[in-house]
Amino acid sequence: MAVSQVLHTDDTGARHAGKNGYCTHIGNELFAWFESTESKSRINFLSCLSQGVEQRYVLNEGALEYIEQQKFPKSILANLNPNNIDIKEQKAWEKWLTEQGIKRPRHRKILTEGALIGGLLAQGISSELVIMSDDAGQFYCF
Repeated sequence: MAVSQVLHTDDTGARHAGKNGYCTHIGNELFAWFESTESKSRINFLSCLSQGVEQRYVLNEGALEYIEQQKFPKSILANLNPNNIDIKEQKAWEKWLTEQGIKRPRHRKILTEGALIGGLLAQGISSELVIMSDDAGQFYCF
């Protein structure tokens, strides 16, 4: 990813050890990476994309831009005070959301997606990165 600005990705159903799951592929002309997971979601994809860098939940300009694009309620966003939010563990992130009074699953999902994007951007993933996929919708994020 450091030398290419295009990634191809897809996921497909996969069965392992008697359980239904998914296999996510991320790659380009230089590499191919696969991960078996239990989920097929944008959060899962962003977690897979953060392999090789530290998974972080960061509310920065890129994260806030994404959150606003998802039509997150401005009144809730205004009360969050996102300055200096850089959390390194999922449990700590979930706790922070709860402390902020974020209870609705949709709101938690959007904030989590945005914070994962913010974490990738904070670690040097280019905001110009092009992600090519089918039109299932879970990968469109940058």
